[in-house]
Amino acid sequence: MTDMDDIPPLSNPPKAHSKGMGVLAVWTDARRENEDAFNDWYNRDHLPERTGHPGFLNGRRYKSISGTPRYLALYDTTSPAAMSTKVYRDALENPSAWTRRIMPSFHNFTRSVFQIETRLGAGQGGVVSTIRPTGDRPAPPDFGPWLADSVLPKLVACAGVVGAEYLAAETTSPSAERTTEGALRTAPDSIAPWALIVSGTEPGLLRAALKTAAPRDTLRKRSGGGLKIGLYRLLYAL
Repeated sequence: MTDMDDIPPLSNPPKAHSKGMGVLAVWTDARRENEDAFNDWYNRDHLPERTGHPGFLNGRRYKSISGTPRYLALYDTTSPAAMSTKVYRDALENPSAWTRRIMPSFHNFTRSVFQIETRLGAGQGGVVSTIRPTGDRPAPPDFGPWLADSVLPKLVACAGVVGAEYLAAETTSPSAERTTEGALRTAPDSIAPWALIVSGTEPGLLRAALKTAAPRDTLRKRSGGGLKIGLYRLLYAL
């Protein structure tokens, strides 16, 4: 297996940007018997409503190519504080009738409010890979700086990769689970303490880039434990 130390450094690596911005990430399955209604609600109601809140810059939905759960939603925000505004909290406490019907369809649900620690690249590709720890294990103190210095620059130099970011959970943000909307889900929410998200143009190119620049065994060793890895294709973006 190729180790990242075998890859020569970039002569002019891209600069990190957007530190301090926020990302709301949601991984979930939808119950099969209600999956069409779940997707219709997400596209017609939920994504437009959430992206209209103060501080929300965009929203994107994805479906799994490999890995679980089947669905991923990502929202860029001006800061993690966008998930603590009165408008956002009021929406969580006063879900619409349509939302109330759909929320019980969610399961295997993970929701995290992140701060962007490092983001390289300026675009969004049609596929993304997400890498996060199994369970709620925090990353070692040197993991984020190691990714920023040694991994992300090599990833964005690979063919077909247009962006890579390391996200750390914002622990001061309120939990959505303890809201009216969160209580409609049938099991407690999980939280990912960190995530590595890599965006690319083609599944095969993204897989090759990760194998070359971020081998699973190396990431597992540096992060201190097991990893949950998914590859997702874009469904819808606002």
